[in-house]
Amino acid sequence: MRDFVTFEDVEVVRKSGPALLCRVEDKEVWIPYVNIVMTDEATIRRPGDCGRLVIPRWLALNLGLAGVAA
Repeated sequence: MRDFVTFEDVEVVRKSGPALLCRVEDKEVWIPYVNIVMTDEATIRRPGDCGRLVIPRWLALNLGLAGVAA
């Protein structure tokens, strides 16, 4: 999954329309549902969930998430 990035210990803070507000690496970012990879690897889907988030690398870079190497 080279084009995707996995983040652990992600908390879903809330939902608004087509996106989730997630706390990733001590940063709150909006993740559109359409960009959340829904596989057995991904464990968050709704507010209150805490677990693994899988998103495209380009989105992680655009959101400025530190754990992503360019």
